[in-house]
Amino acid sequence: MPNRGVNVGYDLLQDLVGTGQLALIDGETRFADGTIKLVLKGTGNDCTRQDFADKLSKADEGELAGECNRYIWLSAFASNNANSDYHWMCDACYYECFRRNHIDIYKREYDALVAENTR
Repeated sequence: MPNRGVNVGYDLLQDLVGTGQLALIDGETRFADGTIKLVLKGTGNDCTRQDFADKLSKADEGELAGECNRYIWLSAFASNNANSDYHWMCDACYYECFRRNHIDIYKREYDALVAENTR
């Protein structure tokens, strides 16, 4: 039987900081110079984390917005399951937007989902 607890305790932010990809530079959290994509360790329940990060790095802005929308919603839907891949996938979408200096993509999708689900 596979170990279904692979995501419990996994911290994507700590992964990025621990590998030097994300650092405190001049008092601000930024990606280190030369970071061209997220590099993630380990395997989720259904895919390697790196395969997912590679997919995000290749996405154009419209595709990235769609992925943000999808994984924000799925992470919220899976809020009762700490082991869900959707939580780290949602975080990866956020940090991909942050890496591109387009956090507005993530924020727009988040705000749209909140508005849609609070009518």
